[in-house]
Amino acid sequence: MDRHEEQTWLQRVTGSLPGLSLSERQLRHRRRGRFIFTDKKHPWRGIFSVVISVMSFSAVILAVVLTVRGTGGASASAAAGILLALIYAIAGLILGILSRLEREVYLLFPRLGIFLNAAAIVCIGGILFLGFRA
Repeated sequence: MDRHEEQTWLQRVTGSLPGLSLSERQLRHRRRGRFIFTDKKHPWRGIFSVVISVMSFSAVILAVVLTVRGTGGASASAAAGILLALIYAIAGLILGILSRLEREVYLLFPRLGIFLNAAAIVCIGGILFLGFRA
């Protein structure tokens, strides 16, 4: 683009917008897509929901590993771990939903918490289903 085309573009912009107070230099160096400041925050309920889901998955994995190592028969401690994981997952799901309903928050942690806790509940349901079939 040569100098003549750039000047005509600047003249067209300044001519079409009456009262424009930007200089030619400011128009030339104007940046597009600037950062928009916001008051959004990560909700503590959403973060706690993700932490609880990690604890729930850990309890499920530990119960499955203990069951597999113990000749395939589930012990009382494995059953208690699954029950504890179910309680954690339900509490985490409720916290995830509550944080999703808040306004002006980032939705990463609430969505992640809801997804992980729902997946933990599905895994626990699958374990219980397979336990009743056997």
